[in-house]
Amino acid sequence: MGALDGRVAIVTGAGDGIGCGIAHAFVAEGARVVVAELNEETGRAVAKELGDAALFQPVDVSDREQVEAMVQATLDAWGTIDILVNNAWGGGRLSRVENKEDALFERGFGVGFYGPMWAMRTAFPTMKATGQSGRAGGRERGEVAVGAGAG
Repeated sequence: MGALDGRVAIVTGAGDGIGCGIAHAFVAEGARVVVAELNEETGRAVAKELGDAALFQPVDVSDREQVEAMVQATLDAWGTIDILVNNAWGGGRLSRVENKEDALFERGFGVGFYGPMWAMRTAFPTMKATGQSGRAGGRERGEVAVGAGAG
């Protein structure tokens, strides 16, 4: 019996790197995972690796409508959300602030601030309605990881 048996997780940026690792670890512990990813090729590949426990959902988390559709697709597929991992990264390469153009900052804020906010605002009502705690970092149902992306 895995630590996440029966739980449903959304992992943004799950097409590679940290998000891919989180998705694999969650499935290994018994969770069903929505592989939420901008890059369809890598997102579909990860979902295929994970098998029936995974669902690929294309999403640009800087687009509110796509974030809301991601949450709705999760509910349509599995009826609930227990874990939300806001892992997607859109700030470009790490560099000095004076070398970044405004468009990179706007993209970074869209992916790193607005995307997680929209995901949490959209997912939390379901998490609360099903009696889950919504406690960040907790071991109870309704766990949330915010801003896990590291580039």
